[in-house]
Amino acid sequence: MNLRLAAACVFLVVLAPSLRASAQSMPVGQISRQIVKPEPKAVDTFQQKLDSELQATEDVQGAVAGNIVDAVGDSTNLSAAVSTAKKNLPSDPAARTQALNAIKAAIPPPCTKNADGSYSFRLWFPTAGCIPDGITDFFKVSGSISIINTVQYLYNPNQSTNQVNADFFTATFPLGFQAVFSGTATAGSSQPAGTSTSTTSTSTTSTGTTDSVSTAVSKLEQGGDFNVRFPFPFLYHVTSRYGVYMLSSPSVGFNVSGLSGQNTITESTEYNLNLPIELYAQTASIEQTAGVSNALLYADVKPAIELVSPAFATAIGLKSNRYFSLVQAAAGLEFSGSVRVGFQYFFGPSQVYQVPTATGTTTKTGKVGGIHLVVSFSPSKSKQ
Repeated sequence: MNLRLAAACVFLVVLAPSLRASAQSMPVGQISRQIVKPEPKAVDTFQQKLDSELQATEDVQGAVAGNIVDAVGDSTNLSAAVSTAKKNLPSDPAARTQALNAIKAAIPPPCTKNADGSYSFRLWFPTAGCIPDGITDFFKVSGSISIINTVQYLYNPNQSTNQVNADFFTATFPLGFQAVFSGTATAGSSQPAGTSTSTTSTSTTSTGTTDSVSTAVSKLEQGGDFNVRFPFPFLYHVTSRYGVYMLSSPSVGFNVSGLSGQNTITESTEYNLNLPIELYAQTASIEQTAGVSNALLYADVKPAIELVSPAFATAIGLKSNRYFSLVQAAAGLEFSGSVRVGFQYFFGPSQVYQVPTATGTTTKTGKVGGIHLVVSFSPSKSKQ
């Protein structure tokens, strides 16, 4: 690792009090903090409003209304409470219609703030229509603008690369999504950039060095030297035992020539576009002390369509179209709501790499992908 690359790594680590890594969209501890904050207040609010609405109807008898309200009380979250109420509707058509209207009227608006300061979110498009404070609470950030939310180290033994990744800047918008600017420092192997032959001599002279194919692919998997992504949640479901999210985080990544003291694969800026749908799940804490998670399990699956620039495709010998499927699967353990240790695996297209050597080129068969060891650190700065 040269001095400039080492300095970049030190810069990322020292400035890291709070990030999310580009390959793993969910921040450390996000769901666990929501699991240890269940929604009894939202259920209570719904139950009280439902009782009032049912009592105001003409055709719903008191005993029937009482059964509906009592059944709701055992629900663990607002979504379950609404579902339970609908399952206990009376059979009489007029009473059934009035009870259903009462249930709709009793449902709290999006991003309802509970008495303890936490928020309750809907199952689908949980941040749509939320107030700004509710959106920042959902993403577990300290405000609409935050810096350095997490630092992540990745090691890929197959590609012999070490990477340090950090989110430098995160903006959370009132429309319910974020824009995250991140950077990755990559230490990997290089190769000759090309050769030239003199007309008066048979000697061959190298014109420089460039990222090896394996290093370039590692950068591609992490979004490039720099990356801008836009997380937006589609589904949110949290119980007292587990949490599940579905989201999309389209991103644009690019490499900068000479960033690490050597040229990039084409001696110019390269770009890639990633369009994913991500499913993330996390268990409740295996054990908690004073409401803080000591250990939990997480899993993440992210199928995506990847589009790379023409020069990048040529450099790694991609013979088909410049777009292809790139799938990530990750799993691991989180400790103390701040530290994660796990593994990521990438599935990509098989292709032929044309690798330059001192005497010409060597055809090498391989594919995008492989296992990464991942260690991430994210001290919480979010509103609690």
